[in-house]
Parts: sequence; structure tokens; C-alpha cells
Amino acid sequence: MVSIGLFLILFAMMEAQWDFFAKQGEQADLQMKALRGADMLLNGPGYPETWNASTVKKIGLAQDRGVIRQDKLTAFAAMNYSSARNLLGAGRSDVYMNFTYLNGSIVRANSTLNASWGSVPASSSSAVSSARRIAVYNGQVVSVNLLVYENG
Repeated sequence: MVSIGLFLILFAMMEAQWDFFAKQGEQADLQMKALRGADMLLNGPGYPETWNASTVKKIGLAQDRGVIRQDKLTAFAAMNYSSARNLLGAGRSDVYMNFTYLNGSIVRANSTLNASWGSVPASSSSAVSSARRIAVYNGQVVSVNLLVYENG
């Protein structure tokens, strides 16, 4: 009886450790997705260099590193959520992304489009990771904010 009880205690401890490490791995995976996605946007023009929503293979918004082109931001802002999420490399993870001025207001890609996608993670989201980059858009400093998260 003592050996069965000891076995059950050890088994429960191992299961708790396994859950802990699995959650740490999930968090690290989400962090890498957020960092790669944010970096991809600002490190170059994408591919092909003159991409549009139907031809883009790799997303990129920059004319020079960290300097966002208005035409590319407008094209990206007009994409549907699923396309933007896939191009950012988030896979099946959910994303919320926005471009903000330093005063916190949302950047407008053009007169009708805000530079934001997705929805803010719910408080019940199981894991959330973020990446923030500073860039220049139309001569102003902006913050590029990307949250990658899992629901449930």
C-alpha cells in the first residue's frame, strides 16, 4: 500500500512538472512568433519587392530598415485577418497587431484604414507574448505592437 501511495504521489508530481514545461515551451514558441513577425515587417520590403495582397510571398513594409512605406502599410492594413496572420508566421495562433503614435493613438494607413488587426486577447487566453518595435512612418516615430496568443 505504501508503495502504491508513493507511486501515485511521484506520478502526480511528474505530471505537474510536465504541464509546467509544456506551458513554458508554448510561451517560448509564441514569443518567437511575435519577435519574428515584428522583425519581418520592418527589416525589408518583402517579396516580391513590389508585392500586393495577391502576390505577396513574404511580408515586409520597410523601404529602409525601420522606415515604413505608406503604400505597403495600406496594402497590409487592407488584408483580411487570416492572410495577415499567416504572413506574420503565427500559424494557428491568434494575433492582435497595431501601429501607434507615441501618444497612443492608432496610426491610419490611409484616410479610411486604421493600422490594426485582430482582437485583444481575452483574460482567459492561456498564453500571450508580445513584441514591440519602434519605426518611422511618414516622418513620425511609431510603435509597432504585435501580440501572439492562444485562446483557452
